[in-house]
Amino acid sequence: MAEKILQSGHFQLRYQDGAIRKLKIGDSEIIRMMYFAVRDRNWGTVPARIIHETVEQKAGGFEVQLTVESVQQDIDFSTRISISGQQDQITFAVLGTANSSFLKNRIGICALHPIRECAGKPAKVLHPDNSSETFRFPEYISPEQPVKEIRELEWDPQPEIHARLRFEGDIFEMEDQRNWTDASFKTYCTPLSLPFPSAIEKGETVQQTIVLTAEVKGKSGAKAGKRIQVEWDETRPFRLPEIGLGVSSREEAMLEEEAAVFSCIAVARLRADIHMTDQAWPDELEKAMHESALLQKHLFVCLYLDDDFDYQLQAFISAARAARLQAVMPVNRRHLPHSRFRKIAAALRTAFPGIRVGTGVNAHFAELNRNRPDMADADFIGFAASPQVHAFDDLSLIENHEGLSAAVRSARKLFPHLPVWISPLTLKQRFNVVATAEETVIPGQLPPQVDVRQSSVFAASWTLGAISRLAQAGAAAVDLFETTGWRGIMQGNFQAPLPGLFPATVNETFPLFHLLQMLNGTLEGYPSISSNPSVIEGLIVRKHKSLDLILANYSGEQQRVQLAFRAKAAASHKKQDPDMNNSVLLEPFALSTFRRFR
Repeated sequence: MAEKILQSGHFQLRYQDGAIRKLKIGDSEIIRMMYFAVRDRNWGTVPARIIHETVEQKAGGFEVQLTVESVQQDIDFSTRISISGQQDQITFAVLGTANSSFLKNRIGICALHPIRECAGKPAKVLHPDNSSETFRFPEYISPEQPVKEIRELEWDPQPEIHARLRFEGDIFEMEDQRNWTDASFKTYCTPLSLPFPSAIEKGETVQQTIVLTAEVKGKSGAKAGKRIQVEWDETRPFRLPEIGLGVSSREEAMLEEEAAVFSCIAVARLRADIHMTDQAWPDELEKAMHESALLQKHLFVCLYLDDDFDYQLQAFISAARAARLQAVMPVNRRHLPHSRFRKIAAALRTAFPGIRVGTGVNAHFAELNRNRPDMADADFIGFAASPQVHAFDDLSLIENHEGLSAAVRSARKLFPHLPVWISPLTLKQRFNVVATAEETVIPGQLPPQVDVRQSSVFAASWTLGAISRLAQAGAAAVDLFETTGWRGIMQGNFQAPLPGLFPATVNETFPLFHLLQMLNGTLEGYPSISSNPSVIEGLIVRKHKSLDLILANYSGEQQRVQLAFRAKAAASHKKQDPDMNNSVLLEPFALSTFRRFR
């Protein structure tokens, strides 16, 4: 079913595919999303198929009834979901039944709390034993659960709004999802303190309910206007992160004719993972050095080493003598900071004078937040990011731009003297760092690392928003995707392995490639704020002779965008596009550049 806007008392919300999201009172977001999920033994979300669905808007409220099936490999679980609104109360109730016996990590309702209305604010929790306490939603990202054993939560999203959540059917707790660059705090069940994975037997049932109520005092705030505004400030310039690309993971080596295409895009370096713990490491390094030489770009290596690493390190140093080596970040087998960083860094600096050696994780910010390395002798701090750990739809990815900003700001708080490198940033996770069993690739399906949207305008538009948010948060560098192939910015001279599922043509350059063309020659950027970033996102960059406004329209509708800006001096603009004085028109799903000549 297409998205539907529902009303209940002061609440307005969006309903689609069994989930309610952006529950608002006026301009204040009370709950970002409420949904039901079945998580397998590797924390993967089992896809849910809707069997039956009815949605009815009534006087004073609404009623949603649906039946869904979550089926994947040995998992077979069916659920009846009831979502209702009655004045200023929303009820989300589920009754699920296991149709097979399987191992699961979690089955339950989740409530996501927005960052803007919650971070840093006080709240009250009522526990199952009727004791209560106050706490604050974390301002910076919390490595542990901010609150546990929740029966009720109360907080004020705005001074005139008091919200309450009541949880039934399981023990709930909260985590800071910004650890995985999700833009929310999540209240979920079952507690992580209980063993997982755990078995659920055929015929076993799960019954849970969440009730949201709100008290509104006086005016609840005006609703946003239909026209979207983008504000930007030319008086406060910032540097864009240094942009790199990952070495291609496809089997075929890069060709000279492919490398020639990259001369027109903004790329400073290449990134490669070299697993000295794997017998194939010489092939990995040779491939990385080959691409680096063809593209004439320096190489950043994430170097995997054992605890007993002396031989491995010397082997790498010997093999990498001819590499255009810019930087190295050593990690251990578990993708975490290496305990012998100082000794490794000293050996690398002796072998490669001028090299930058950093510390960090080849995984999400959560792992860095929970495994904080000694930053002495480090030249930078690094971690990876992906917007698709817990949710996979377009809107969730767009919302998670805010999570990227939060991760960078928290890293800068933890490591105040080190540049922050996001490396790599990919649409999907490259591997599941918390898997409890080996991940399997289902024959005839895309690998879990590949997103069919990689070749779409959406991927480029999403990346524009990511670069804008990372720049404004102060990230020093970001390594994006890969050079070629279905995880890259162009298909290259070889067909995708599953062309029926990933319909890219040979030699096709993806919109991601054209975004990097748009950024080529950028000297600095400027802060920008969209009044509705889930629909319109922008980035303003200064080049030698122009000021370029790059705008992305995430919606399927034409959008008129009002522009508001502070210029350094009107006389400095020799010629300007008249549209940039007032407004611009964006076509559906468009990525467009508007230029002012200086």
